[in-house]
Amino acid sequence: GGAATGVAVKAKGISVSASSGGGAKLPVGMAAKDNGQKSKSAQRREKQKLAKEKAEQKEREEAEAKAREEEERRKASAADPEKRAKKIRKALKQIEGLKGKDPADLNEDQRKKLESEAELREELERLGL
Repeated sequence: GGAATGVAVKAKGISVSASSGGGAKLPVGMAAKDNGQKSKSAQRREKQKLAKEKAEQKEREEAEAKAREEEERRKASAADPEKRAKKIRKALKQIEGLKGKDPADLNEDQRKKLESEAELREELERLGL
């Protein structure tokens, strides 16, 4: 009974909605599955999965770029060690000049340069010039 459009019928304890569309009759609160459509939770999971894959891809690309950059820097310093040695000697000469000044008068860049002295001397030794 109750073939009228939009009328809910209670039969044997199960609520059933009658529709004139001829579609499947489902318990109240249950949505009919649209063929080809995914549930909201499935769509959300897929979205999260795609976002995760995209983030992982970005991380890989950044790591590769960093590795390439490091390799280029290493090649550049190996390609012309005399040029690098000259640059280091110039920086060390500037550091010697800064040592004579009052540390309170030095700006941040000058302090960093003073702190890098040991590292520069080490690099100069590695170049062996």
